[in-house]
Parts: sequence; C-alpha cells; structure tokens
Amino acid sequence: QPNLTIDEIMNDVCDSVMRETNDDQCPFRVSSLRRKVYLNQQSTA
Repeated sequence: QPNLTIDEIMNDVCDSVMRETNDDQCPFRVSSLRRKVYLNQQSTA
C-alpha cells in the first residue's frame, strides 16, 4: 500500500503474524528511527 510509514507496515506485519498463529507468536521489534520513513511514497501531483 502506498504512503504508509515503515512503522505502520511493521505493525500490520506483527498483527498478521499474531492472527495467523492464533497469538502463539508475538513479534518483537526494536527501532531507532527518529522520523517517519515511507516506502513506496506516491506524490499527490
């Protein structure tokens, strides 16, 4: 999906893993990003 931050993407991944494993797996992540990072950002022009 365009215009999502890396944090939003990783939250979705974590939610998906928990859902798919019936909460048996709970991903743990650590980030030192200090600003929003967008993957596949699309311009509004």
